[in-house]
Amino acid sequence: SDLDVNKREQIVISGTGFDPEGDPLILKWTQISGPILFESESNTQTLSFQAPDEVSTLEFSLVVSDGIIDSFADYIQINIFEDKSKTVFVSLDHGNDSNLGTRLEPIANLQVAIDKANTLNGADVYIAGDTFFSTQITLRTGVSLYGGYLDFDVNGGFVWRRNISSSITRIVGPDTVVGGSAVQDITIEGLTIENNANATEGNSVLIVNANLLKLNRNNVLSSGNVEQNTAVRIGLATDGQVTVSNNNITSSNSIAEGSSNYGVYIYGQGNATVIGNTIETKNATSGSIGGAGKDGADAVKFGDPSGPIAGTQGACDSDAGGIGGQGGSGALTGGKG
Repeated sequence: SDLDVNKREQIVISGTGFDPEGDPLILKWTQISGPILFESESNTQTLSFQAPDEVSTLEFSLVVSDGIIDSFADYIQINIFEDKSKTVFVSLDHGNDSNLGTRLEPIANLQVAIDKANTLNGADVYIAGDTFFSTQITLRTGVSLYGGYLDFDVNGGFVWRRNISSSITRIVGPDTVVGGSAVQDITIEGLTIENNANATEGNSVLIVNANLLKLNRNNVLSSGNVEQNTAVRIGLATDGQVTVSNNNITSSNSIAEGSSNYGVYIYGQGNATVIGNTIETKNATSGSIGGAGKDGADAVKFGDPSGPIAGTQGACDSDAGGIGGQGGSGALTGGKG
């Protein structure tokens, strides 16, 4: 059976057993998936604990024993949501846009689901499916996106289990893939967000005037054919708060002449936390012959024109050319032509 709870909610689950000979019984609970709460078996009739502070799926097995014979295992799945009363489900393989957006009747199109959630006073969207192709996903205030779900098991029907390591949810687009303006109070988590080498805007994630935004545990890749290629670009609302944490972010070489690359570019008057990310920014391309190279690669750039991390040196093609661009937003300068 399944149990739906909110993050940090107190959980109590109980088991029972019967022995026809009246022998005393041992009830053995074992956690088999989800954020680790119990590292060993718990020999008790009732488990009581607080749900993790993250959207996730917990699975437990229960075995009853009289000390000689063990019963077959019984299982319980506990689904942790941001708000269990406000959920919209998306399934690329088993959804239909005319559906209600429930677990048994998921929506197929991600933008349709986001817009439906927006009409439900800020429901959140839970996503299953391998690769969504889209021109741009437009965010809505109060509508969080959670990827990494397995929606269907051939042995059990709809299951909706979350494991972002094994159930990859990709959103792929030619330009800005995920974007929004004046959005707040949202989390984007467990997604692979990727534009391609033909992108003309050069931002996989582009959010302006943002507040109370969390970008957590995603893979973000950008390789646009533009002068300044950025994987994650966020403009802060006045006094806005943004957290970019535990993501894998890659801004690769653009093929545009004299281009620059940034992993995370944050600007505006607010508070930004960038922590626990793995960021790869590959070197900028050279300028035209006799011209100046653009700024080099930079892992994190705050505002304009300077940031805390030195980038790779810029370069210039010509022996008699101009001065190469700045080495990112840090202390290194580009090489002379």
